[in-house]
Amino acid sequence: MQVERTFHFDAAHRLMNHAGKCCLLHGHTYRLDVILVESLPRVPFEVNDCMIMDFGEIDKRVRGWLDKSWDHGVILNEKDEELVKFLRPLSRVCTLPGDPTAERMVGALVSVHLPKMFPEIRSVGARLWEGEKSAVFAMGSSV
Repeated sequence: MQVERTFHFDAAHRLMNHAGKCCLLHGHTYRLDVILVESLPRVPFEVNDCMIMDFGEIDKRVRGWLDKSWDHGVILNEKDEELVKFLRPLSRVCTLPGDPTAERMVGALVSVHLPKMFPEIRSVGARLWEGEKSAVFAMGSSV
């Protein structure tokens, strides 16, 4: 069984190694769908066994991380040193090992950040929407 919770955040990024217009600093309103997968006991459920996790708890963990990390920040390639140095005093800057594509961002969420947020959950996943038409999906293990 799985539960999903949706979040929105705004962030700027640039793909320094991209030949097209995405090499310019620009921003998106992202939609993030967080997916938690867990086995539940068979019916009949015990009172405390019928919930993978309270939605409020999911909100607290994910929103807290987003607010400190990506929301209203700038996400850059760690090798984009001049831009990182220029923006650090002005904005929240997060770096990734490589260009911050939607694929790399969702990969970091599933392999690093969500397992830390939800260590008690068997499997975690994320779907990251860059605008309304384009999304990347990945699943991973927490334990």
